Amino acid sequence: MTHQESSFTNPNGKHIFTQSWLPDAQIKAVVVIVHGLGEHSSRYQALVEQLISIDSAVYSLDHPGHGRSEGKRVYIEDFNEFIDTLDLLIDQIKAQHPQLPLYLIGHSMGGLISASYLLKHQDKLAGAILSAPAIQPPANLSPLLIKLGKYIAALAPKLPAVALDIQGVSRDPQVVAQYQADPLNHTGLITAGLSRQIQVAMEILAQQAHTIIIPLLILQGTADRLVNPEGAHFFKQHIASQDKELKIYDGLYHELFNEPEKDQIFADAIGWLSSQLIKHESAQI
Repeated sequence: MTHQESSFTNPNGKHIFTQSWLPDAQIKAVVVIVHGLGEHSSRYQALVEQLISIDSAVYSLDHPGHGRSEGKRVYIEDFNEFIDTLDLLIDQIKAQHPQLPLYLIGHSMGGLISASYLLKHQDKLAGAILSAPAIQPPANLSPLLIKLGKYIAALAPKLPAVALDIQGVSRDPQVVAQYQADPLNHTGLITAGLSRQIQVAMEILAQQAHTIIIPLLILQGTADRLVNPEGAHFFKQHIASQDKELKIYDGLYHELFNEPEKDQIFADAIGWLSSQLIKHESAQI
């Protein structure tokens, strides 16, 4: 396996950190990992190793305002900056691997970014896996608080306003401790502006989900406190994809790839991706 780090400048002029992992064998597919809110791309090494095992090239980036990329921490003026930044990376990847099928794996807010990306650019992809996607706000977030957040975002978008439930990341205490100790993770409050932009993206996705037609796998734990698990059901019901699957994991928390049952999650994700590659190869014959 060959690991490389690189960077590019996004359409908003920010320096964006990227990295890639290439298998030693002939590459059969390309997978782009889209990380979640407050974290960064280097937290997915275990998933990378699983993908490398089926001869996939893996790419990822740190979103603006996250990890080793530029930008005010956990702040964005327009959610489209996430989408446009991802699109620029994907165009670069497709130029390097023009004949290979390309898949997204998006987690949490990265799932929302990935799903929103599909609204504009699904023609560039062969399929996507969404892990605990932020399709709907957490169930314990009241409509009044959402409305109040809208006003705060309008008046003071850079104001730290929303707490991230770090304890809800995983049922494995070691994962939580590592998350808190990682200097590239954001463990403080999320800005009102980013929180509002996430809500806007959720609203747009709810209205346009029916336009999505590519193959999708959705993974969701029932005890997820960071996103509303009902959002996964809503999304599967409303997309127009003929090839769509939702896997529900009873009692699991938010970061499915970091739960004690992660081996089963990896098996489900890699199994689905492998079956998609077989279908793709058959279609090329």
